[in-house]
Amino acid sequence: MTTVAFDGSYLAADTLMTDSFGLRRFTTKVWCGENLAVGFSGDVGAFQVFIRDVLRHDITLDDLLKRGYAAYEKDRNDPQVLVVDIATRKSYLHVSGAFVRSVGPFCAIGSGRDFAYATMALGKGAPESVTVASLFDVWTGGDIEVFSIGQRGQPFIFDSAKYIKTLPYDLDYWVK
Repeated sequence: MTTVAFDGSYLAADTLMTDSFGLRRFTTKVWCGENLAVGFSGDVGAFQVFIRDVLRHDITLDDLLKRGYAAYEKDRNDPQVLVVDIATRKSYLHVSGAFVRSVGPFCAIGSGRDFAYATMALGKGAPESVTVASLFDVWTGGDIEVFSIGQRGQPFIFDSAKYIKTLPYDLDYWVK
């Protein structure tokens, strides 16, 4: 799994990927296009197909909300997807093949989402929330890639180690 978080300004995700055998690899789990930003938790191949379809067909948020997740198959492919409308900064979640508007000022998906929600509820942003999730969720790790919503370009890497040092607790136990 993974952790993807959106705080209204930033979309952040870890880069750790594990296969069926527990082998660790690293990959990008966030994408930002002209109108949409997307974070994905689940099968990386499904994410690549989803992004390719969005790009190939120049899919807008309205299209996505109308048609849902085209490759959805409950038994084989039930990913968690977080979509952000760049113009409005509203977020939408994939639920059983459809996309629904998320409520509240922030949103998170993946195995570390509860840690991310708690961190954002305490006033921190998406990059910090994914960092905290990486301390406690074994399926979250690697670099934290962050998109600043509304700015073009590649994601930047959040300095997790520097942030961890600012926390008021001795977290060396989890970091080692």
